[in-house]
Amino acid sequence: MMKEKMPSDEDNKKLKEKESPPLEQRHLPETEVWEASKESLEKPGYRMGFMSRIDYKSDGYRAGLIKLALRMFLKNETLFNVMAGGLADKKSLDKKYKEFLKDFPKDKKGEAREHFIMEAARELAVTIPKIKKQGTDNEFVRLYIITSLPYDGLLGEEIAQRLQELRPEDIRHQKNGARLEVKGFGYIWVLVSQKHRLPSKYYSQAAEREINDKRGQTSQETPEVWVFGTPASSIHKPAGEVPEPYVTVPALHRLEEVHIAENQEGVTVIEYTQSRDRFVRFWNFKDLVAREKEFITGIKQGASETHKKIVESIKREGPQSIGLLTDHLGVERSVVEKEIKFLVEEKKSKRRNWPGLFYDPHSQKYDFHLDWIQEDLRYPDPENESPCIEDVFLMFGCVHAGYTTSDYEFFVNRTPEIILANKVKTLVGLGDFIAGLQHDFLHTGEVFGGLNNTDQEQFAAELVGTVIMKVFEKRLENLLSARPQNITITQAEALDLVNNALLQFVYIPGNHDLWQEREGVAPLSTFRDKLIKLVMTNVLNTVASKSFPAINLSQVIEQKIVGYKDVGMSYNPEMNKRNTGFPFFGAMHKLSSGLSLGMIHPHMARAQTTSLRAQHAIDFFRGCQVIGVANFHTAIVVHVWQSNRGQVVASQVGTMALFTPFEQRKMKIVDFGPVFLRVLSRSGRIVMTESAYFDVPLLKEALPKGQDPAQLKQKLGVLSAS
Repeated sequence: MMKEKMPSDEDNKKLKEKESPPLEQRHLPETEVWEASKESLEKPGYRMGFMSRIDYKSDGYRAGLIKLALRMFLKNETLFNVMAGGLADKKSLDKKYKEFLKDFPKDKKGEAREHFIMEAARELAVTIPKIKKQGTDNEFVRLYIITSLPYDGLLGEEIAQRLQELRPEDIRHQKNGARLEVKGFGYIWVLVSQKHRLPSKYYSQAAEREINDKRGQTSQETPEVWVFGTPASSIHKPAGEVPEPYVTVPALHRLEEVHIAENQEGVTVIEYTQSRDRFVRFWNFKDLVAREKEFITGIKQGASETHKKIVESIKREGPQSIGLLTDHLGVERSVVEKEIKFLVEEKKSKRRNWPGLFYDPHSQKYDFHLDWIQEDLRYPDPENESPCIEDVFLMFGCVHAGYTTSDYEFFVNRTPEIILANKVKTLVGLGDFIAGLQHDFLHTGEVFGGLNNTDQEQFAAELVGTVIMKVFEKRLENLLSARPQNITITQAEALDLVNNALLQFVYIPGNHDLWQEREGVAPLSTFRDKLIKLVMTNVLNTVASKSFPAINLSQVIEQKIVGYKDVGMSYNPEMNKRNTGFPFFGAMHKLSSGLSLGMIHPHMARAQTTSLRAQHAIDFFRGCQVIGVANFHTAIVVHVWQSNRGQVVASQVGTMALFTPFEQRKMKIVDFGPVFLRVLSRSGRIVMTESAYFDVPLLKEALPKGQDPAQLKQKLGVLSAS
């Protein structure tokens, strides 16, 4: 009998080569090319777009979010854009790479690796649109892709390198950070995570650790602003307490797994105006992602009403078993079992508005094909989905009328300019209008001119009243110039003109204001009386000079100047809802947009963790979407998204004093100036916030303690409430 010949090593090698899967290129569409207008590129100022953590290959990856981000950048006329870390998700990418490579023999693995990386780069190259500069042949708005080793991994870095090779006309790749020039405004420094950090519930910690590490390591000049990608948070922090301002960038994927205090999904735009003011806009995409299945608008051709009900139920409730669908639809189980088979497709649908259903035998549930949602789902512009309502605030705190170190010139001159230039609707005073007399302020020279508490409250009322009247007179002048000059003003029109020109002012007391309670004095009582008298008198004089008919101003002014009691002294039983967990104590102002403004001046010291107090205030005001916080003499804008109220923004404001001896003795540095906040919302959910700090003081040195208050008021043009 003939002995069977055993295969040689060469035969085995050839067999393995024959069994290796083919390395085929996936058919991909052309890259979309959008056009930036010549006017937008030549617009004064400078605008930059930032996104982070698209997390390619993760379950949360969404190509539609990338396209939405670039649409928002185009709309905001950005001059360059940055992807700050997280091009790929290291964990998911490594897992898929190992699965892909396992079927290849050892001598084919190098070729397979290159194929895997290039296919990923090709897919991203067609997913990320190009933005072409109008009027040019081949010039594009540049996109900087910065990779982070902890988030992207080595494979992610290689994919980014290949991506640049495929798109050399617009993409630049840098590792671990980039120092980018903002022409005419200095430099920004984009940082990404360099190492894995211990988890923290406070959003500022990850950013400040990376910034401090880089500041200590670099020999280069520190930037105009730090921008930190990868933390999936939205923070805007001014310089003062920290040496340079910083901004953090939200994630641009569906957050499936939280690593370090990750909460935000969206994009960021930073704009410098000609006057060098810096505005930071955060777009909230998390509401869109939370209801992304609503944007599946189609269904399989030939579908019945039962099929439509099944699809709508899965959109609304998520993946469901036959039993759950039976309960939700109220039909027989046998009907659901039969009808759902029509909707199940082996692979994702090729249609642009219908993914098809798949059945997961492990969970025994039906859902839409995930790869269709990742690659083909498109999201609407959050601003244009339906009309948004705008709220515009200027928030300040800690004027400390009477302090020798408060910048009164800034308050009465710059504040009205900021309000008028930025169309502010609501001025928010967050307490500590007076310096008070505790801690021997008169004896130590921290209060000038021998001002007692009553004098200080009147001075504070005159400062605020001067701001209100400057804004009123300019706005009234603009309103009158826009109407026909030869038509007599009616009484109703006169009231409407006054109402539209008069600034809304809402306020709460602070701990310095409340010190008087120990002597049985109602805090800010003089302040309110003097403020209303000042505004009433000056508005009356102004409208009389314009030959307005007689109108009842008292009701308008009372509605425009709204004071709230101290937190802890005002119990609002209407806010004691089941979902709050405790009775609501606090000052809450309902805005015409439907949003609620919570205001608080906590009687506590600042914290070493920068965002701690602002996050604490968000937790405290469980029924509010906009929150103003003062007392700490430090500023920060922090965002948190929660399913019951959507995006929440806390604006913690600094002080109008340049310093205090108390804080200097404790080595504390203050943040100066008011905080601008613009909020776009729809149906009580915030879509976008924009913030800016006006933190360049006019005061050069402290006032002498013997300063005559009357002379100072006259010099500054402060209106009298006497």
